[in-house]
Amino acid sequence: MLALLTFALAAPALADGGAGGGGDGAGGGDNLTLPGGSGNVGGGGGGGGGGGSGITGGSGGRGNAGIGGNAGGGGAAPGAAGQDGQDFNGAGGGGGGAHGSVGVAAPTIAVSGGRGGNGGGGLAGSGGGGGAGGYGAVITGTGALGLLTSTTTGGKGGNGGSGQLEAGNAGSGGIGLAVTGGAGTSLTISAGVRGGDGGTGGNSSAGATGGSGGTGGAGLIGSTGTSFVVNGAVRGGDGGAGGSGIVPGSAGQAGAGISGESLSITLGASGSISGGLDGGGARGNALALSGNSSLTVVTAGTATITGNIALGAGALTLDQSNGVDITIANAMTGTGALAKTGSGTVTLSGNNDYSGATSILGGRLVADSSTAFSANSHYGVAAGATMEIASAAGFSGATVGALSGAGNVVIGNGTILTIGAKPVATIFSGQISGPGSLSLDGPGTLSLTGSSNSIEGLLLLCGCSNPTLEINGGSLSVGDPAGGLGGIAVAGGTLRVVNGGKLHMADPSGFLVMQSNMEVSGPNSLVTVEGFTGIGGPSNVGLSISAGAAMESRAGAAIEGIGASTTVTVTGPGSSWTVGNTLFVGGYSLGGTGALTISAGGTVNSSGPLWIGSDPDPSLGFARASVSVTGAGSVLNANGGLLVGYPGCGCGGDYTGALTTADGGTVNAGAGLQIGRLGTLAIGAGGLAGTIVTPAIVNDGEILANFVDVSTLAANISGTGTLTKQGSGQLILTGKNSYTGATSVLSGLLTVNGSLTGSTITLSGGSLGGSGTVGSVIVGNAGTVAPGNSIGTLTVAGNISFAPGSTYQLEVNAAGQSDRIAATGTATVSGGTVQLLAEQGGYGASTRYTILTAQGGVIGQFAAVTSNFAFLTPSLAYGANEVALTLDRNAIALPQVALTRNQAGAAGAAEALGAGNRVYDALLTASVTDARAGFDALSGEAHAQAVSVAIEDSHLIRESILNRLRWPLAVGTSGGTVNGAFSADAPGRSAGTALPAPGLAMERFTLWGEAIGAQGRGDGDRNAASLDRRGGGMLFGAELNSSWTDARQWRLGIAGGYTRTDFDVDGRRSSGELGSAHGALYGGMRFGAVSLRAGAAYAWSDLDVTRRVTLPGISDVLRFDGRSATAQAFAEIGYALPYGPVSFEPFAQLAAVTVRTSRDAETGGPTALQVLGRDQRLGFSTLGLRAEMQLGTTPLLARGMLGWRHAFGDTTPAAKLAFIGAATPFQTYAAPLARNALVAEAGLAWRATATTTLGVSYSAAISENARDHALKGRIDVRF
Repeated sequence: MLALLTFALAAPALADGGAGGGGDGAGGGDNLTLPGGSGNVGGGGGGGGGGGSGITGGSGGRGNAGIGGNAGGGGAAPGAAGQDGQDFNGAGGGGGGAHGSVGVAAPTIAVSGGRGGNGGGGLAGSGGGGGAGGYGAVITGTGALGLLTSTTTGGKGGNGGSGQLEAGNAGSGGIGLAVTGGAGTSLTISAGVRGGDGGTGGNSSAGATGGSGGTGGAGLIGSTGTSFVVNGAVRGGDGGAGGSGIVPGSAGQAGAGISGESLSITLGASGSISGGLDGGGARGNALALSGNSSLTVVTAGTATITGNIALGAGALTLDQSNGVDITIANAMTGTGALAKTGSGTVTLSGNNDYSGATSILGGRLVADSSTAFSANSHYGVAAGATMEIASAAGFSGATVGALSGAGNVVIGNGTILTIGAKPVATIFSGQISGPGSLSLDGPGTLSLTGSSNSIEGLLLLCGCSNPTLEINGGSLSVGDPAGGLGGIAVAGGTLRVVNGGKLHMADPSGFLVMQSNMEVSGPNSLVTVEGFTGIGGPSNVGLSISAGAAMESRAGAAIEGIGASTTVTVTGPGSSWTVGNTLFVGGYSLGGTGALTISAGGTVNSSGPLWIGSDPDPSLGFARASVSVTGAGSVLNANGGLLVGYPGCGCGGDYTGALTTADGGTVNAGAGLQIGRLGTLAIGAGGLAGTIVTPAIVNDGEILANFVDVSTLAANISGTGTLTKQGSGQLILTGKNSYTGATSVLSGLLTVNGSLTGSTITLSGGSLGGSGTVGSVIVGNAGTVAPGNSIGTLTVAGNISFAPGSTYQLEVNAAGQSDRIAATGTATVSGGTVQLLAEQGGYGASTRYTILTAQGGVIGQFAAVTSNFAFLTPSLAYGANEVALTLDRNAIALPQVALTRNQAGAAGAAEALGAGNRVYDALLTASVTDARAGFDALSGEAHAQAVSVAIEDSHLIRESILNRLRWPLAVGTSGGTVNGAFSADAPGRSAGTALPAPGLAMERFTLWGEAIGAQGRGDGDRNAASLDRRGGGMLFGAELNSSWTDARQWRLGIAGGYTRTDFDVDGRRSSGELGSAHGALYGGMRFGAVSLRAGAAYAWSDLDVTRRVTLPGISDVLRFDGRSATAQAFAEIGYALPYGPVSFEPFAQLAAVTVRTSRDAETGGPTALQVLGRDQRLGFSTLGLRAEMQLGTTPLLARGMLGWRHAFGDTTPAAKLAFIGAATPFQTYAAPLARNALVAEAGLAWRATATTTLGVSYSAAISENARDHALKGRIDVRF
């Protein structure tokens, strides 16, 4: 059975002659099939270089000129030795040895390369260099070369010559066998092949520099693509020893066993490959290859390869398709890669340190020593393949640079797989298993996506290189569930569990120790720790549980820091951390601190006690331990009790700690809450409040309430601590509270509906309310007492005092009930103000209220009593043990505070309603400002604004009909023309053609239609609000026309249509809709240049109005569904003035309009109004100028108008109204219509066919306080 090993290594160096001592006598180079190079002549007393090997050896170099020794000649016949150089002052170099055999086939007899000649001795100068040994054999053939059955040996390199000065270097040994055929060439080697040994360096007799030893020759070399089967022993030559001297010569390097590029090597059962020994005795490389080479190992067991394996650029592939198991004990070095294929096992035990990737594509790759896996290699394990660290004594594990793939990784008992070195991000989707441990100790990122990873040892993230382990949708179990050494230690870097990943620390006696960062994120992501969880260390530490992930610490947990900050964050809906037993936040006596933050819907559950406390020693510089629960849906469940400001160690002393619940967060402490002397419970953090659900609080520290909304605390609070109310919100206490520390209300409202009798309450900016029982109360400057939750009594079990600047806020109603303070001690009043708030109701002429009683007596008086009532006046009276307030109706009538005539009208009608009416009673308790706003709301102004809308709508109908009656402005005369743009009125004529004035027949009948869209805004005045309206509709008509031949041209018509206008009176919270059906008769006549036009129109309208009225105790939405009608008559005279292509017409117009409203009533509440019928009559006059002209020869007519419109008569729209069931009517008004307005119009008319004309126009009316715009589209069909 065969095993294939493919790799790429460096190509070999050939055997060269040694350099002469001193001077520049370099050695000659080797040659495969030509004579070897000659050594160079030495200079300046230097020795000559040795000759190189070749088919004939190269001659040595002569010593320096003039006095130099003669060089040795090269070997002249196959295998002949080179001659020695001559001894002289500058010695000659030795000659190179000749190759033993050069041919196309393998030699059939044993052959050896010729020995290199020795360098001559330098009698007074330097020694000569040794010649190179010849190759044992050179085969130049290609294809299948057959079998090598005879030994081939490279020649020994010549020794360097000794020198009085510098000694000569030795020559290199010859290569044992060289095959040059290249790709497709193959040879089976059944005999020994050995490289020649390097020569010995010369000695320096005068103590200068010794010569270098010669390099051993490679045993076997091949050109690119050559294949070898090795059944014999292939060995590299030994390097020669260095010569002696003050500076000894260096030892010669060992020759490689086999060297070449992209070779295919099969190592048979009897074959062996060895590197030579260098001059110092160290073994050289057995294999030194480059490119993609292959090695086939036939026999199972340890491969007979002696020496290192140098991996160059390329890949080493172990192919064990036939299941052969082998062991490679050799060290693998270099930059190349390693690949493992096949079903067999390769066990590595050498000192491997290559940097290329390792690909395990099949079978097993086993590490049997701590250096068997290269720490600088990226290991990829394919599906079905296995990487394994053997369970063996004597080593602790193995290290790889990085890990990826989809196969199996097995970590043996007592060993650790360490991943580091490579700064890359990798994904491993296979299975990691075994009784060993996994350690990450590098800058890379390993992502585990497989579903069944399990190790029984430890999981370690080291702190020196910031590694990252990510369990991304996969799972990892750590530790033995039956107990043992199991645990997770995150000393550095980041541990991430994301996208549904699962991490399970399965050993109940194990641990999770986190001294760096950990992230658990995503739905279904879960970390389960059967043992204890410790979070914190000497540097900043963070644990984040987010986006629906969960973590369980079943044997308890601690959050603490040692000189740094430790924070655990649980955030997002569905995110949770469940802690069995006890949860510690902070530290013991280490001065450590920690923080737990629950936000945005996260949940933390602790089945045991939850301790929050840190050493407060200021010399340590640590902040207090803290727990924060913020955001709607965020919950902390402390089922075993919650202790704030306690260390949890039972060691006594004071510890700092803070618990905050804010912005909708909830804390459930079913077994109670204790606050130590340096502890703080914060309800709110300046925004919204949180919720505390607990039966009892022992407060020996501080409760701080700071929020802007309302929060209820139902717990019974005891202890010696304090409570401080800040923020604009309301804190409601409903429990039986007995704590004895101070209660300070700095802002907002503290409401006591239970009891708070052990504490003195000081108000210095905030308010106290409720109907419970409190201890003594000090109402300081800017403090306020407002008893009850509406009207109620606040009992003071002690004394109460009012300082100057304080306020007693008092509610009363019409039934004689009021807020009251009932004190068992004295009431000391040193000023302050009674601020009266009255509920809506029918107050009598005088009502008396008892507002304060004090069993110990009343001392002093309030400085003032105030109210914002326009129509009620309060006063105070003092008795020995009480203070009373009397509220009297004053003499101010409702209309006296009105500022506008609409307000005055509504106020007068409301005054007539009298006491007992809900509208009157509501106004009675209003301030001046609120009363005026109420009068505006009650005035029903929207009904007057509806009249304004009807008047403005009348313009649209009137202008549409008058536009129909206008003839072309040009005047026809005998032989003259009618303006070409209106040639569309004549049959069969194209636009632009001049028409004879008389003599053409005009269509007798015309049907027309017009679409209207309009919007407008009228500004309000001091009395009425602004009006916005928008609407549209359609008009249709039919006409009878005279003939063009008639002396007097005339036109008669009828029209009808529908319009709808929506309007808003935002300043009065009102809106409405006016829908109108229209009918009209009209006619016109022309006398030459003079035109007369007239008509009459009537509109039947449905009016819908919605009003919103808000008064104290009243909030009505009123609806009105009524009718109105609009009648108008109008006339116009114009005079046509043609001027070239343009025709002008000055005109005068007069219109009379009447709007009649019907009698209908609103519905929706006590503020509803009866609308009484009324007629609104007014007129409009308009003076202006029209112009029109044809646009070139097109059938298109442009027209325009500019004029001045004047309104007269009843120009202020009004409505007559009354409260339903009341006898007193009143009148309300809209803003006056514009007396004077600029009116303008522009339009185009286009004759589509001989009988059809289309038109579009825009018109506007602009005044100082109003703007109206209309857009109209028209179609005429004549027949």
